Amino acid sequence: MAKINILDKSVYNLISAGEVVERPASVVKELVENSIDAGASEIIVSIEEGGLSKIVVVDNGSGIDREDMNICYLPHTTSKIAKASDLDEISTLGFRGEALASITAVAQVEIASKTAGDEVGYSLNINGSQIGNSGEVGMSTGTKIVVSNLFFNTPVRRKFLKKPKSEEASVTQVMTELIFANPDVKFSYSCDGKVVFDTNRGLENSIFEIFGTEIANKMLPFDKTNGNIRVYGYVGDRTVYKHNRNSQTIVVNGRTVESTTVQTAVAQAYGNRLMTRCYPVFVINIILPFDEVDVNVHPNKKEVRFANSQQIFSRVYHAVEETLADDEKVAVLFDSTPKTIENNENVVRSLENTGLGDIVDNISQAYIDKKDESVASELAQNYKNLELNKIIEKQKSLVDIGNMPHIFTDNSALRKVSDNVGTIRRAFDNSIQNKLELCYEESENELKILGQLFDTYLVLEYQNFAYIIDQHACHERYLYDNLKEKIDDGDVSKQPLLVPYILECNPSQFDYVQAISNNLAQIGFEIEEFGGLSYKIYAVPAILNDIDLDEFFADIVSERKVLENAKQSELIKDKLAMTACKAAIKAGDKLSKEQIKSLIVNMKKGVPVQCPHGRPALIKLSRADLDKMFKRIV
Repeated sequence: MAKINILDKSVYNLISAGEVVERPASVVKELVENSIDAGASEIIVSIEEGGLSKIVVVDNGSGIDREDMNICYLPHTTSKIAKASDLDEISTLGFRGEALASITAVAQVEIASKTAGDEVGYSLNINGSQIGNSGEVGMSTGTKIVVSNLFFNTPVRRKFLKKPKSEEASVTQVMTELIFANPDVKFSYSCDGKVVFDTNRGLENSIFEIFGTEIANKMLPFDKTNGNIRVYGYVGDRTVYKHNRNSQTIVVNGRTVESTTVQTAVAQAYGNRLMTRCYPVFVINIILPFDEVDVNVHPNKKEVRFANSQQIFSRVYHAVEETLADDEKVAVLFDSTPKTIENNENVVRSLENTGLGDIVDNISQAYIDKKDESVASELAQNYKNLELNKIIEKQKSLVDIGNMPHIFTDNSALRKVSDNVGTIRRAFDNSIQNKLELCYEESENELKILGQLFDTYLVLEYQNFAYIIDQHACHERYLYDNLKEKIDDGDVSKQPLLVPYILECNPSQFDYVQAISNNLAQIGFEIEEFGGLSYKIYAVPAILNDIDLDEFFADIVSERKVLENAKQSELIKDKLAMTACKAAIKAGDKLSKEQIKSLIVNMKKGVPVQCPHGRPALIKLSRADLDKMFKRIV
């Protein structure tokens, strides 16, 4: 007796439908992508009961010819490809025939469509792949598809669907991805008669519509093109995160996809900017040649395979990391960044034409108005021409440059003043110095040290803002950044080991350590091959002299695929964080106001807003924020 059956199309259509139509969200995705492929600039989507009872998709695309309407729902029919080689460069989102064949097999479907060349539209009813009524219908150019009673003829599959609200959430997630992938299309999306999204065109507008104003204002734009690969979109700053990955959208050539390569690259780019189990918010678009990405990994085309995943990883990693680095935030309590003075030569020339009695006031005012070290350097070069050497030498009360207030990022330019006037150790007379001190004191007096809370939090007021600072997190990040900068600059001292450490590897690990040996050497390791599949390590970075080398190299080797694309300093960032943590001021350490002031003022580049582990280090409150809390303003 024969055991192999040739299935009827009514059966195999149901089976193949399951590969594409898993739930209402699948139907919405397929139909909307078909609308986009048809050139629609406006798409309306509405669902009822999570899409289980009804899904309606209306577009203003090119429509379907009447002749095609009678075959578009059949299996293996499509307008997107004609031959096998077309699969190598798929530029469309879906195959309309494939999707409709799968959907009509498990639902009651009404299709109405009109092309620009037709006077009227044509409608067709299909009930579980069975043709129903058809005829002409009045409508605008475009297509309308109504899907009712999904899985009505496959009750087992319908039984395993989630409750309507859960299915609605899945549809909303799909719509979010479609909106981000197609920002030039105007979307209207509603559930049970209530509008959820009503977008304007443009990615930025879509960001505001979906994420809301609070998050959208913290999204950072980027756009990097290298060769034939473009990576662009938005990533949230370090204060924006979720506890799942639902707010992460990856778009490749206009198609929303899932990619562990891209997700891992983004996660590594954020590094320790976010705490454990906190996930960044992003919308990342990648444009690359169609033949360098395979979209046919899965029937639903959700997963993709890159021809060169390492290259994609690198492009995404650097695009996101550079964007975040450019936006690194610190609370600048002393604005020490020099500002460029235009027409510096004119300042000097005006001094040359001034009486000696006016020179002091002019120089002082230039500093007070501009607060720019370039003025000092420029004037110093002209001291001899102005014959100010003699004037300065005759001053009775002079101020040591080394004791000058730190108005600027450093004293380098001010020291140039001293160098340029030979043996003179003091740069300005009493009048200039008094005005400089006044300028500094005005800035300094604005910083009010209000004290400590619970011997853990510092409370300050500066320029109409209140700052609450976690003393440990703030100091920890300050030390961490200094250590990391030394590593990036190659300024790391070595600690020889009394007994060399032997690192045993398997073949792939051995090759990887060999590939990064130069990086390891630059950050302070002395390492060489020791025969077989092993290495001998003679010295380690002094700042890591107490590390467990077994654990350290186990971590490095286990993450080799990721670290191959990361910066050198990233190799030991976690160890740096631990080192900084041990040396930092602890929660519970009682500090005097002078100690607090010294700590803050020494952070010339600003007070960090986050510790190396991603915890907040600073909260900034405006007067308006406090007024809102106390209901003074609404």
